[in-house]
Amino acid sequence: MADRSVTPSAPKLRTILALLALNADTVAHLDQIVEELWEHNPPGSPSTTVQTYVYQLRKLLARGVQDAGGVTVLTRAQGYEFRLGRDCEVDVRTFEVLLERGRRALDQGRTEEAAQLLRDALGQWRGPAFGGVTTGPLLSARAAHLEESRKSALELRFEADLALGRHRRVVDELAGVVKAQPTHEGFSAKLMTALYRCGRRVEALETYQRLRAEFVAQLGLVPSAALSDLHQAVLTDHPSLLLPDTAPVRTALAPEPSAETEDALEPAMMPITVLPLPAQRSPVAQVPPASFHFVGRQAEVETLTELLGSADAGNRPGLRMVEVAGPPGAGKTALAVTVAHQVRKSYPDGQIFVDLRPVNNGEADLGDVLAEAMRAAGVQMPAFFTGLGYAFRAWSAEQRLLVVVDDVMSVDQLDSIRPSGPGSAMLVTSRRRLHSPGVTFAMEVPPLSTEDGIRMLAGVVGQERVHAELQQAAALVRMCEGLPRLIGAVGARLAYRRSWTLAQMRHRIVADPSVLLRISGNAGLRETLLGNYHSLPELARAALRAVAGREVDTVSAAELAVLLGISVATAEDLLETLADAYLVEEVLDLSPGASTRFRVTGHVRELTDGHELPAAVLQSGFSTSPLPSASLVLDSEDAVVDHGPAGRTLTG
Repeated sequence: MADRSVTPSAPKLRTILALLALNADTVAHLDQIVEELWEHNPPGSPSTTVQTYVYQLRKLLARGVQDAGGVTVLTRAQGYEFRLGRDCEVDVRTFEVLLERGRRALDQGRTEEAAQLLRDALGQWRGPAFGGVTTGPLLSARAAHLEESRKSALELRFEADLALGRHRRVVDELAGVVKAQPTHEGFSAKLMTALYRCGRRVEALETYQRLRAEFVAQLGLVPSAALSDLHQAVLTDHPSLLLPDTAPVRTALAPEPSAETEDALEPAMMPITVLPLPAQRSPVAQVPPASFHFVGRQAEVETLTELLGSADAGNRPGLRMVEVAGPPGAGKTALAVTVAHQVRKSYPDGQIFVDLRPVNNGEADLGDVLAEAMRAAGVQMPAFFTGLGYAFRAWSAEQRLLVVVDDVMSVDQLDSIRPSGPGSAMLVTSRRRLHSPGVTFAMEVPPLSTEDGIRMLAGVVGQERVHAELQQAAALVRMCEGLPRLIGAVGARLAYRRSWTLAQMRHRIVADPSVLLRISGNAGLRETLLGNYHSLPELARAALRAVAGREVDTVSAAELAVLLGISVATAEDLLETLADAYLVEEVLDLSPGASTRFRVTGHVRELTDGHELPAAVLQSGFSTSPLPSASLVLDSEDAVVDHGPAGRTLTG
């Protein structure tokens, strides 16, 4: 206000004032105000109650207005308008305007001006967004957005200051920010840069190691390729980290103090803070770092390297597309990433990496994921998703690229990301057999051998512990069915529990085999298996539930046909569909006249035993026919499989 601070004491009044101020000079609709104040539990007459609150707010504001330049709350047809007077401003708007101006100045190379604008923007903050205000859904969402904008402004300000050579000034502030935001890659990268430029190289490396440990512990991930590149550059004193010899661009803003000027002229033998954006990197290098614990797979690596990295590949017409399929957790991604790094020199224009797991998990849209990868590679983006394929083909027509697409569930997902340049190739991983008509070579990734599994376990928990309990290590690998994801999860659990023996872990798994599904992470084997299950047609899901509900381990097409009341040919197709999704496996019987049988895989059996697959309604009746009759109700959510007196029930 003009002469005094006006702060409502009642919580509801503070909430209304915050919402109106946030929408200053526009109408805040009545239904928005009601939702913010009471969400799903409004009083009997919410509009009348809001009118009372607005009346009280007007009285409070009137006492704080000393001239015509104050603010007014106006009643409108659909709500209320918070009208700003002359010389009045809302700090949120001021912050956002200064942030945008600072970002634009930095993009245009006006570094000094950008640093000052961003400093002014951050000066608008006096605590958390809407501090002291009881927030509902609208203000909570806005507060989260503002907090992210605040981080962005702070990161850009550090970027500008470091580009101006002010690393000694900001290094302590950066250390505090990184401690408060231990998984923020941008802050950690700038702290590494500032420390290195201050001659504290060891501390810069320690910053990366702490960040990596946080990522592994909290997220089960490793830092991005950009941060790994910075780490490698610090290790090797790479020339690309040197500051340019030219002085920073100066603007008409007031000059900095003399001490600041001395900082700006520090020796140019230190690394620059601004990492190049992926769109500016040449060649494109989006493939993530190879796994440190990758073992075995020598034959597979050699085969794929020969297919994708051969010298005459550029002379071959058509797109080479290699499909790597295998059960969930088999290490397909690690294999593809390892091979991609080995053949990098065969693709002078770079490598694009697309991870479709967020799409298949329902967390992201296919168009958004593809557009993000293309935009990072420098592709000029069309206005609509339907134009992505055309834009990518036009961009890649004169380039030789390797496109790696991870976790493909449908051939249709590849349509917009196929490169058209001569000598380009695609390396596709999938947890189901795609049977793509355009595939050049299809490879199925088997589980690790016991020997390789032990080597992987030793790499995680240490050679001494594994060699001291070699038989227990072999048993753990077999319990994991040779799947690298599970072996890594078991190893990670043991690595943090130094007092545990391998025998203790084995006994725990024997007592509860489903523990393997639980410790494999948030995006672990359990979620992947369930994703494969839910991607199936309903009849195939019903077939899996029926097979898993049997006492007998294996089933033939004829037996499944009886269970579901369908033809043998349809049952064969269903079992093949389940096998393609790695939910059942074929059991070979070479004896004369034997029919092909299928068995539910071990970890899928654990899901069914844990009642994690919804059951179908399957009523097996009794008749004079030598084969019992059966009927399947597909639209039931709560169901029972009944196989007669000798059967068992599968529920969940």
